Amino acid sequence: MTNLAQMAAGNQYIANSVITELSRNDYDHVLVMWSGLTRLDFLTDIVNPDWHKILEDYRFYNTLKDTKLAYVFSGGRRGSWQDADSLIRKTFHTQYRVSSDESLGAASLLEMIKLQSYLKTRKINYHFMSYVNYWNSQQYRPNGNFGIYQFPELSALAEQIDFDSWIFQDLDKNGLFELSESMDDYIDNGNYPRYWPHPENRPGSHPGLKASERWANLVSERLGV
Repeated sequence: MTNLAQMAAGNQYIANSVITELSRNDYDHVLVMWSGLTRLDFLTDIVNPDWHKILEDYRFYNTLKDTKLAYVFSGGRRGSWQDADSLIRKTFHTQYRVSSDESLGAASLLEMIKLQSYLKTRKINYHFMSYVNYWNSQQYRPNGNFGIYQFPELSALAEQIDFDSWIFQDLDKNGLFELSESMDDYIDNGNYPRYWPHPENRPGSHPGLKASERWANLVSERLGV
């Protein structure tokens, strides 16, 4: 088993890291849990030692194996990039200034469709998941997410997704976050705020160990293992 997960990574990294790994190695099954819709990633290189030092201090990046290339992660609109070196801060600040919920949602859905097409073309077994239920028309969802169906263009893109190959908690498409919410089981985020500053004041912590274990059992049952 190979775990490609990285802290604060967004959906562009998730899709591209899976494709990159599958270009080198064969696997029996691919499991993907898609991240938040507002997380941005960009691909860079670490040839310049000064830039590499900035990334090391920032921490939220990942170097591709056997390359000088690295993905840098925002972690979302309120991610750690806001306290990073000015170059990282300005880069993500500019991207968010020219982004909207609709454009961010479209970018994530296109990553899902891209990876779905790649896996189906190569006839690789897979299951997708989303850590939070953004498959609705709600304006606010946990951790700054939002319901994609409030935007007609995003609804049209979502129709391209084969949900038969997805794992959810229930028929409402709830995910791991909703499971942890129902169990009131969270991991302490340290200095990060427990609640996202939206009118609904929804919990913003990461799912706890008990909820994660229950989710793992759900996945195992779906896979028949």
